[in-house]
Amino acid sequence: MHFACYESPARLMDMAEAIGLPLRCHVEAGLITIMWDPPGGDSMADLAEKLLARVMVDPHQAKRVGFDGLAGLPMHAISPERFP
Repeated sequence: MHFACYESPARLMDMAEAIGLPLRCHVEAGLITIMWDPPGGDSMADLAEKLLARVMVDPHQAKRVGFDGLAGLPMHAISPERFP
């Protein structure tokens, strides 16, 4: 599973395609799942709940979760000043 904070799945697949990575065909084949939650959307608790729900639907499907844009996570926080 690829978790993105900034690029939408469509944008991410277009960017990968532009540099010759076959991300789109892997997503279409169900080999990679992209979860996108733009900054400022849900609270961190809601975000964690959504992520766990997606992983727990089929625990054998997602063997790894990659986070893209960790800098966007504080934007989900109620108190972003708590992040270093």
